[in-house]
Amino acid sequence: EISKYNKMKSRHRYYANPIRDYAMILIMMSTGCRVKEVTGLKFEDVDLHNSLVVFRDTKNGFSITRDISKKAVDAIGDYLSIRETESEYMFINRRGNKLATDSINDRIEYYISISGIDKHFTSHCIRSTFATLYHEQCGDIEMVKEALNHQSIKTTMRYVKADEYKKKVKTGFCL
Repeated sequence: EISKYNKMKSRHRYYANPIRDYAMILIMMSTGCRVKEVTGLKFEDVDLHNSLVVFRDTKNGFSITRDISKKAVDAIGDYLSIRETESEYMFINRRGNKLATDSINDRIEYYISISGIDKHFTSHCIRSTFATLYHEQCGDIEMVKEALNHQSIKTTMRYVKADEYKKKVKTGFCL
């Protein structure tokens, strides 16, 4: 376990930007977007004044606009205030290129490992958590389907784990 952590730590020491990563993760949590959609975000796609993002590079091939939380807006503002490299993309690596999906997954894996959580958790788990929490909030599976940009309700049903969520709340493990 420790060797896995040290290997991961050495992979990430080159460009650890927790402010960027926090903003990125909050966008994912407040929109339920796919990790590929985050990598494709450009400055023109983010409207901090109205708390909106437009995902243009979606799996289904059409643009979707989503609200983002106040926390996400504030985190993006913090990130932009320290960012030095010019790029059309919102989330970039140390070379100024847009982040790759593997890089985002690596960052999430890194934060989970240093948090002490001993559970398998990926960027896709953030999407599933969003779906479950949104369903708990609105109670309408069709709304969740639309929020996730799914074509089929069957796909959405795999994401929404309302009973499992209730158990996790009772046991204290929940994002």
